[in-house]
Amino acid sequence: MTARATYTDCNGDEIVKESNFTIRIAEPIEVNDPQDLTACSTGEEVTFDLNDALEGMVDDPTLYTFEFYATESGANGIAVEEPLDPEYSTATNTTIWIKVMEEGLPCFITTSFDITLSNVPPVFTMTNDFSICEGASGTIEVTGGNWTEGEAEFSWTLDGELLPDTTSTITAT
Repeated sequence: MTARATYTDCNGDEIVKESNFTIRIAEPIEVNDPQDLTACSTGEEVTFDLNDALEGMVDDPTLYTFEFYATESGANGIAVEEPLDPEYSTATNTTIWIKVMEEGLPCFITTSFDITLSNVPPVFTMTNDFSICEGASGTIEVTGGNWTEGEAEFSWTLDGELLPDTTSTITAT
């Protein structure tokens, strides 16, 4: 391609300046889905090699650069975020974002995979002990820290006997 600028100098002479350059339109980057990573945990941090998620994504990984991010906006360059170390430790389930760049080109795509820890003990808070007067009532509530109410089953007992209540709250009278 040629860029041409034409202008008239102070003497009225027309001057033409040209410069040749090449524009290469890169083919879209196509990758297979990354592998989700899983591990068994009893609440402690587990260290993963994030590079294990790249297995089977591309035929020749030497033609690409891969960076891992904690957020999609970090991977897309919207947020200022340093790439994660591929030796990544976590004690919770999380999604990791990958920025995939073809060597020598400014283009990139992003994709994600999940890290899932099984046997993670539930984290929750519960209403503190309280006193009520005879004839009054009080509510006891369980609030999830690493789970939502839809992911849990609730059962309540009184003096070893199962109560019919099956929600995250119970009223004591």
